[in-house]
Amino acid sequence: MQISPSILSADFADLAAELDRISNADWAHVDVMDAHFVPNLTLGLPVVESLLRVSPVPLDCHLMIDDPDRWAPAYAEAGAQSVTFHIEAARDPVRLARELRAQGARAAMALKPATPFAPYEQLLPELDMVLVMTVEPGFGGQAFMADQLPKVQQVREAVRRTGGEVWVQVDGEFRPAPSSSAPRPGPTCSSPGPRSTAPTTPPRPSTSCARWPTPARTERAAPQVLPEPICSGRAGAGLCEPGGVRP
Repeated sequence: MQISPSILSADFADLAAELDRISNADWAHVDVMDAHFVPNLTLGLPVVESLLRVSPVPLDCHLMIDDPDRWAPAYAEAGAQSVTFHIEAARDPVRLARELRAQGARAAMALKPATPFAPYEQLLPELDMVLVMTVEPGFGGQAFMADQLPKVQQVREAVRRTGGEVWVQVDGEFRPAPSSSAPRPGPTCSSPGPRSTAPTTPPRPSTSCARWPTPARTERAAPQVLPEPICSGRAGAGLCEPGGVRP
């Protein structure tokens, strides 16, 4: 399992320090909102460019914006190691995903809770990750939507069928607990996002969770068989798991 704490709950007056506090996470999840695709406004490319200069971990940029075909490639060109666009806003997702990959980033597709996965299953060969939103995009602190778990399972099964090395990510207030409603039995872990009211000792991701190396942005990782733990997290953390490998 890889852990990608969201900086949405960080102290925006000291983002460099907040990133240092999660330096043992796999990624930092950066929520970019434009006040058009979603009603909230957070940050944009200039801030991401600054974060890339100081972040001790790769950036997982989740673009909740209109017209990602125009704006998303600039995030990859700036050096973001993973760029997620919303399928609801993309005009030509195949071309966009290929452009992101050509810039050296992992290309990811996000699905809002009301968006079905089935019409977009054929895009899997063009993608490195599928993000299943378990809250409505736009604001942190929302209740986890358990009715999205079947979609998570649907994506995982499709990845297995196609044989692609595609990760499955969940973004939302996931509080793991032993339950038959979880996507599958197995180890779980969670990592809270940094908060300005957090104690002096920074939160640390659980060391009991399975993890694997994060590939460099300029090269593709070799196919490998990876563990399949449950995606879990809290406070807007984005967490992902592998779904299989390409032959």
